[in-house]
Amino acid sequence: MPRRPKGSVPSLQHHKPSGRARVTINGRDHWLGEWGSTDAQNKYQRLIAEFIANGRILPPTATAVQAQVQHPGTPGPAATPTAEPIPNGLTVVEVVTMYLEDGHISHKGPDGKFTSAYHSAIQAARALRPFDDTAAAAFGPKKLGVIRDAEAASGRSRVGCNDLITFIRRVFKWAESQELVPRGTHNSLKTVEPLRRGRTTAPELPPVKPVGDEVVDMTLPYLPEIVADMVRLQRLTGARPGEVCRLRP
Repeated sequence: MPRRPKGSVPSLQHHKPSGRARVTINGRDHWLGEWGSTDAQNKYQRLIAEFIANGRILPPTATAVQAQVQHPGTPGPAATPTAEPIPNGLTVVEVVTMYLEDGHISHKGPDGKFTSAYHSAIQAARALRPFDDTAAAAFGPKKLGVIRDAEAASGRSRVGCNDLITFIRRVFKWAESQELVPRGTHNSLKTVEPLRRGRTTAPELPPVKPVGDEVVDMTLPYLPEIVADMVRLQRLTGARPGEVCRLRP
């Protein structure tokens, strides 16, 4: 069978022996009812919408129906379809992969480059590796606490550990919004306390010190006039670079 062109969606097919409509998504057949019916067309559109919205992977909560093929000689339409059993829940690695694929769109800046949030997601994916095979629905506060303590023991700074845990929560918040994990998962992960200064073995980051005045004075002659004035204003006021850039008359 020839491969489907990149970017296309699975097509609606006519199963002639049963007279029913079906669509194959991610290797699974979804039976949608009588071929040519409005109901079958509506179900197909809903499945494709979920397929595209979920990064071209159909979520396990997507609704589909099984075909009940009519026996030869039996008059009337085929039997009423029944709901297809929902497959086993996604694992942690599957949820993280879907989040990263979504990040190719949502974590890109206007210049087309990945933002710091995407790189934070990569760090979160690495920290979650010990739980790759764990059901995402079973990932709770205790497992998140294990990651927090393991990262602290590895030498990651206290602030870095807290930032990492915050971003892992963000991944599961996204998963909950996509109905990939049970409702309330994100709130349960928020019960994990951040590491407190002086109450953990995780090291503290060294203080960020200002650039020496002699370095600034040596640099100013090489800057455009406006940029040099911005540097002088920032040094006098202590404003952040972004705040100086946003100043208007």
